[in-house]
Amino acid sequence: MKNLNKLWLVFFCFLSHSAFANSFGDIDGVLGEADASASSALGMGLKWFFAVILPIMSILGSMIIGYMITKNKVDQSSQNQSKILWAVLGSAIFGVFVYIFITSLLSVAMTGDAGHFFSVVNDFYLGL
Repeated sequence: MKNLNKLWLVFFCFLSHSAFANSFGDIDGVLGEADASASSALGMGLKWFFAVILPIMSILGSMIIGYMITKNKVDQSSQNQSKILWAVLGSAIFGVFVYIFITSLLSVAMTGDAGHFFSVVNDFYLGL
């Protein structure tokens, strides 16, 4: 009797699996679309990061640090105040080089090509 119950249990398991086989295909399609959507959103987020956020952070960050250092030196030695302006402009140029270095380094680490992210940033700005 126990063997007969086990046989019926196995039979209904196989029956239910074959009856709901198409629903698993639908789930696979939904998961595939979600994966494509997530990778598209991540790609757009990385484009915005490398095209907008990272340049602003590197340039403004270096300008702020350059201003603070030069301001302390000018206050201590009573030099000309115009030195602050030139130091901030020089720091902005240094920030551009910092952005290029960081972007190249991350591009090599992620894709193996130092110029790949720059072409992505270029395409981003051309698409605006």
